[in-house]
Amino acid sequence: MSWWTDQVLRLIQTNLTVKDIDLDRNRLIDNLKRFHANTLLLNVGGVVSFFPSRLSCQNPLDKHKDLVGEMVELCHQNGIRVIGRFDFSKVAKRLADAHPEWTYRDRVGAAINYNGFVHTCPSGEYQQVLAPQIVDEALGLYPLDGVFFNMPGYRTMDYSHVYHGICQCEACKRQFHESTGMELPIEEDLDNPAYQMYLAFQKRMVQKMHQAIREVVKRHSNEIAVAMYSPDGSDIFMAESNTELHRPYPVWEYMASENAMVLNGSWPEKILGNIMINASSLDNRFMSVSPWQMDLRCHELMANGAGLAFCIIGDFPEYPDTKNFSVVQENYAYLEENERWYQGFRTVTDIALIKPTHPSAWQQEAYRGAFKALKQNHYSFTVVDESAVSFSMLNDIPLVLVPGLQPTEHLLEVLDALPCKVVYTGVSATNSTFERWFGLREIDTKPFQVQGAYITNPPSFQQTRWTLLQGPCCTFKGKQGDLELRDAGMFGPPEMCGGNVPTGRMFRHQGPKGFCYSFQPDALFKKYGFDEHKLLLLDGVDRCLSERSMESDAPEAVELVYNRYNGGGANLQCVNLSGYDGSSFHRPFEAGPFTVRLRYPRQPHSVNDIVEKRLIACSWNNGVLELVIDHLGSYRMIVIDK
Repeated sequence: MSWWTDQVLRLIQTNLTVKDIDLDRNRLIDNLKRFHANTLLLNVGGVVSFFPSRLSCQNPLDKHKDLVGEMVELCHQNGIRVIGRFDFSKVAKRLADAHPEWTYRDRVGAAINYNGFVHTCPSGEYQQVLAPQIVDEALGLYPLDGVFFNMPGYRTMDYSHVYHGICQCEACKRQFHESTGMELPIEEDLDNPAYQMYLAFQKRMVQKMHQAIREVVKRHSNEIAVAMYSPDGSDIFMAESNTELHRPYPVWEYMASENAMVLNGSWPEKILGNIMINASSLDNRFMSVSPWQMDLRCHELMANGAGLAFCIIGDFPEYPDTKNFSVVQENYAYLEENERWYQGFRTVTDIALIKPTHPSAWQQEAYRGAFKALKQNHYSFTVVDESAVSFSMLNDIPLVLVPGLQPTEHLLEVLDALPCKVVYTGVSATNSTFERWFGLREIDTKPFQVQGAYITNPPSFQQTRWTLLQGPCCTFKGKQGDLELRDAGMFGPPEMCGGNVPTGRMFRHQGPKGFCYSFQPDALFKKYGFDEHKLLLLDGVDRCLSERSMESDAPEAVELVYNRYNGGGANLQCVNLSGYDGSSFHRPFEAGPFTVRLRYPRQPHSVNDIVEKRLIACSWNNGVLELVIDHLGSYRMIVIDK
């Protein structure tokens, strides 16, 4: 095992500014100890160099000061590992002026100069050739435990959220034409075959850079971890839990859980380095998010099998908002004390939820709506990124939920070869596979938008007979369908309301493989929050699952995660999201009592609450373990037979 798999990360990233070249080294060590950190993510090179680099392509802050060397030595003396941070997305203007071929160019040939630093292009020499040389120099000078790469890929937007378009530099034009025979596209248009080829070109170029850097790193030592915002070539897959004022609200409350679940379900051989960004926004890095939001992030990550990583700008004493420091310290101290319980487990999986790799806005709503529906109703599931779908990844999973994806040949081939059931939503075209799976014969109507229409609910919806329908949908001719469309009638003036007549056109079809929905109950649930849309989706899920590994009457705002240890035993973790109201995070309301029923093969010898340090009463009968959670504040960790 390597060091990054042999321990649970408790990482601190002090994202240093240029003035921090003079920070008090010993004071930083004291703060890392106060935070119970076992790893420091430290600025090394790229935009600026925090060591006296001898390379002409580097921009050292001070040739007489070696922050990197001094901090690596001090950290290792105190049992703290160091991951070096590199950012090759920009260079100083003097370097860009001397080497314009390194830089991004917009459609009129202009570079992006942001506060004296110019965007580079992943197709150019700087990222493809010189970046590995910069890493090689640093590793030759310092015994770093890992390397991390910030701001990867083709960046079309600057820090002020100004969009500059697809890079039109000569390196991009030449290499794209050489590899495809096509001219480089100017607009991001998924209907343009050249743009589709360009997305594949981007991926190849980034992978080429990542592979070159990985080869350099592993040539120095296999015990140096490669950490990147990509599964390609990384040992530690980096992600972030962050907020951003420029994103649409509401805030995505499951962001940390989702990041951990995607990693575990898609690339389980790697570990997650999920950085909890302290800042409220990219524009406002010196005000923190709510302590309750930071606390929730910690609990979601731990519950879903990830370590912790916390980031601020600059050094601790100069940071103007300290309200999250005690929250992070307490969670890190708890994780350090109880690390043995947080290693070597995997989520029990009844359902694989497929995440779109490059989602449209509507696909994102559908995926997150399905995620939220499963969490709120306490299903035990995993998430698999569309790009990672394979036979081995989905083998032995009873049900696969596919929200809003176009049915690619690879996805259909994998699902067709497995015995799993499938729930597919939002399909707008038929093919022979869907005919076999769901009994579809042909499309009945072209995709259309509706307003004021309804779906006729199943008989189990005893009080609500119709559910509102909005958004894109279509209907199919099929062998066995339900959820009938009721036409849009009059909805004004009130005296004239009505006329929502049944049409005989069905929105759900059932076949031997499962259910196909030709509208998006998942997206509608995420967008509007009506339980009816959630229950229409889960009705199909329940009819495809013969049994569930976990069931509970816990409130919807309680996230339950059921995990099995590799060597035997299990844990149940409970996370309370009731303090979230869509934009703010507050102290959660106490929940409980509630019951959780787990499929567990034998009568357990012990059931222990690790947080409250006490035994938990339980009963076991015929393969079902029943626990009563008498109360839940913000978080509980219950260990069974370990």
